[in-house]
Amino acid sequence: MKAVRFFSSTLMFGSALVAALACSGSSDDGGGSSGTDCQSFAKTLCQRLGQCAPILISASYGDQAKCAQRLAISCEADLAAPDVTATTADLGKCIDAYSAASCDSLFANDTPAACRIAGARGDGEKCGADLQCQSQHCSTAPGSDCGTCRKLAAAGEPCNGTSEDCEGALLCVNDVCATPVAAGGQCTSGDQCVGTLICKGGTCAKALGAGEACDQGDCDLFAGLFCDPASKTCKAVKFVGNGEACGLVEGAFVACSDGGDCAGQNPAGQGTCAAAAADGEACDNTNGPGCRAPAECRSGSCQLPNPTSCG
Repeated sequence: MKAVRFFSSTLMFGSALVAALACSGSSDDGGGSSGTDCQSFAKTLCQRLGQCAPILISASYGDQAKCAQRLAISCEADLAAPDVTATTADLGKCIDAYSAASCDSLFANDTPAACRIAGARGDGEKCGADLQCQSQHCSTAPGSDCGTCRKLAAAGEPCNGTSEDCEGALLCVNDVCATPVAAGGQCTSGDQCVGTLICKGGTCAKALGAGEACDQGDCDLFAGLFCDPASKTCKAVKFVGNGEACGLVEGAFVACSDGGDCAGQNPAGQGTCAAAAADGEACDNTNGPGCRAPAECRSGSCQLPNPTSCG
């Protein structure tokens, strides 16, 4: 999956990314789920994500331990779905593949072959998890647990605003699956570029590092950097907890950790961190609070994924 190049959107992407990775989980050979397997799988992925994009761990979960705890929920939910045929051996191979993947490939929307595990349901059948589908893709609408199994779209074919609908490493650009642009290639948006590259001056290029002179959007967000408006150099984002000042604080960009929202921002861009709602608690996608992934705000409350409800 491809991250967009705005800080707030990157935080939302972080939740989506780790949820997507968790969907590559597995079951034991007898068809039942294994909490131990899911915990190991989640821990491995969170460690890898922490190495490649620590900002996404901080923003979405606070730390790797919470990341692993929440990812395991998604894993277990998928394993409980009917017609999942993956085995414990499949899970081990998938873990090894993600452990060996480069950071660029991790963000290139190209799931390792070892993690493409087909289920028993054919195209057009109802589903709640990728693992149920022979095509390895369950297409769902935003805010819904249930969708239908369908083939991934090829280059030039339509996608529903998400690169998850596209095959291989293709990206969803303007609702059409497209080949990602490599470094040096022409672009109009960072969403067109390979992996962690940004679109700078109409060309896909590597993001800037700490201390480098920048314009807005040039800094390496995956490394937790933003372009300081005063010095015009890339500086580290600071993360704080519930009740602390956030936004532009004394010239620094301060964000909320563990899925929190920077609420009540004044004209100067400063607000106060409001904690994410717990599972089952009230939420509001517009005004906050939001939910901790993998829970989503549906009908005013934070609800965990439940693919078994899809039949």
